[in-house]
Amino acid sequence: MKSIRRFPFKLLICYAITMIVLFFGWSVAGTRFFEERLIDLDKDSLYHELRLISDNYVKGYFSNSLVDDKLSKTFSLLHAHYNARVFVIRKDRLIISDTAATVNTLLNKFLPDESELLSQTYTENATIPGLIDEPFFAVSYPIYDDMSHRGHLLIIKYYSD
Repeated sequence: MKSIRRFPFKLLICYAITMIVLFFGWSVAGTRFFEERLIDLDKDSLYHELRLISDNYVKGYFSNSLVDDKLSKTFSLLHAHYNARVFVIRKDRLIISDTAATVNTLLNKFLPDESELLSQTYTENATIPGLIDEPFFAVSYPIYDDMSHRGHLLIIKYYSD
């Protein structure tokens, strides 16, 4: 009679352990899914912002018809809203604007020519050794003025933010 009474208790324990393991497994998988989805939403939003900035502001920067103050305010708002680092990079890879104030630094000093950071729209889990060692994702948008490629807008957002 003792063995009959213990069987349901053991079954109940096994059931409870299985449910706990399943719950934590779903929690981890769900968290990762939502984290990836939020990063994708950030990328799309940042791409849209860069496109608007390129089309409306940065072209004038290269033709000297835009006051630097207006572009700086735009980048400051973008930096504050997304907590991201914004660069304007000339075609020759010279950083001409950076919300972290690393101005007039050749990007190729840190980034080899074969890097996909500027050539791809989205880059994930990237670093720039010597400049940015913390993993980030980046969104890049080309700048064209008078049918000529002038450079890139680059925005970097850290995963920890």
